[in-house]
Amino acid sequence: MVYTQGVIKEKILLTSEVYSLWIFAPEISQEAQPGQFVNIRVTGGYEPFLNRPISIADAGSNCIYTVIKIVGRGTEILYHRRIGDKIDLLGPLGKPVKIPQGRKALLVGGGVGIAPLYFLAKHLTGGNELGAILAVRKKKDLILKKEYLKLTKDIHITTEDGSLGSKGTAVSTLRRLVRKASYNIIYACGPRAMLTAIKQLHLKIPVYAFVEDFLGCGCGICLGCALKVNGEYRRICIDGPVFDLRRIQLGD
Repeated sequence: MVYTQGVIKEKILLTSEVYSLWIFAPEISQEAQPGQFVNIRVTGGYEPFLNRPISIADAGSNCIYTVIKIVGRGTEILYHRRIGDKIDLLGPLGKPVKIPQGRKALLVGGGVGIAPLYFLAKHLTGGNELGAILAVRKKKDLILKKEYLKLTKDIHITTEDGSLGSKGTAVSTLRRLVRKASYNIIYACGPRAMLTAIKQLHLKIPVYAFVEDFLGCGCGICLGCALKVNGEYRRICIDGPVFDLRRIQLGD
C-alpha cells in the first residue's frame, strides 16, 4: 500500500452515468490484484472531506483502470477532472481474490459491478473455463461487453426491459444457468439487493461476493465498513472486500 500522486491519462464516458479513467500510478499498478481498490482524493480541499473508494478494474505495468458511476458530489467532481490532472491515491487496498485453477467459473456482474470482475476475468482465463453474466437495466447501461468477449464467448447478457439479450435480472439468469451448466465456482459483484437474492438461492457451489460500500478511511481504522461474517464483525476494507457469500450478513 502506497500513497502516491497519479496522473489521469485517459477518460472515456461509457454511459450517461458511468465513465472510465486510466490513471498513471506505477507504484500501485505493479502491485494491484483482482478484488483490490484504491482510495481517491477528489479535491485538494476539505469538500468533500472523505476519499472515494474505487475498485481496480484492470492494471497495466504503469496504469490502473477504474470505472466510476456518478452517484454523488465526489464522483461528479472527479468526472470533471481532465487528462493530465494529478490526483492523490492510496492503494492497492483490500485482500486480493485467490485465483483458483482447473475450475469452471461464472462471473455475475450487475450494473457497474461488471467492472471489478473484468480484472478477475483476465486472471481466471489462464487455467480455468470462464463464463459471465452481464446484467443491466437497459441496453444503454451495458459496459465492457467487447472487453469480456475477448476473454470468453460464454457471455450471457440480460436487461430488465429486454432491450438487449434476455429479459430478466442477474439472479433470474443465474438461476437458469446453474440448472443446466456445470459451473463450480461463482464470483458476483453488484448492488446489495442482487447479492442478497443470490444468497437466497442457496446454491451448492461456492459463491464469492465483491462487497462494495462507502468506506471512510479504507485502511481499517475508522470501523465504518463493519460487516458481520460468521456472526462476528469484519472490516470490508481490510478483511475483504471479497467474502464467501454464505458467511456474510447483508441485512437478509
